[in-house]
Amino acid sequence: MKKNNKLVFIPSSAELATTSIVYGDVIFGDYSRVRKNAVISTVNNTIIIGSCVSINEDVKITSYGKEGYTFICNNVEIGANAHIYNATLEEHVEIEPNAMVLDGCYVARGAKIGENTIITPHSRVMEGTVCEPNSVYSGNPAIKIGDIDIASQNIKKKLKTSNFSLAI
Repeated sequence: MKKNNKLVFIPSSAELATTSIVYGDVIFGDYSRVRKNAVISTVNNTIIIGSCVSINEDVKITSYGKEGYTFICNNVEIGANAHIYNATLEEHVEIEPNAMVLDGCYVARGAKIGENTIITPHSRVMEGTVCEPNSVYSGNPAIKIGDIDIASQNIKKKLKTSNFSLAI
C-alpha cells in the first residue's frame, strides 16, 4: 500500500489497533501486532518490522534522517510505553515497559532490556545480556553506568574514577 508517497506494507496476518499510527515507509512482517496508541513513524528512511513482533500500548518507534534506521527482527516483544529510536533489535529481544533504546543502538539476539532502563546512543547490548530494571547502560559492549530512581525521577551515574554516585 502506498499512501502520501510513502510505502506501508501490512500483511493480512498482522494486527494493528485502530488507534495506532503508522507514518512513513514501514514494512511489517507476518503475525506482528501493534496495540492501541502505538506510534511508528519514519522520515527519509524505512522501518522494517519482522514477523511475530509484539508492539504494546503507547510504544513509540521512530526512525529519522538519511543515516538513521530501525530494524526489528522476528520474535521481538516491546513493552508498553517503550521508546525505540534509530535502533536495531535482533531476534528474540525483549524490551520491558518504559525502556528506551536510543539512536544508533544495536541489541543482539536474546537480550532483555529491563523496565525503565535506558540504553544510551550508539551502545551495543551483547547477545543474551539481561539489563537490570531502572538502570542506564552505555558503551560497546554496553555496561551499567547508572541507576534510575523512579520515585524521584533522578538518574544516578556511577563515575568510573570514584566509588560514589552523583545525581544528574
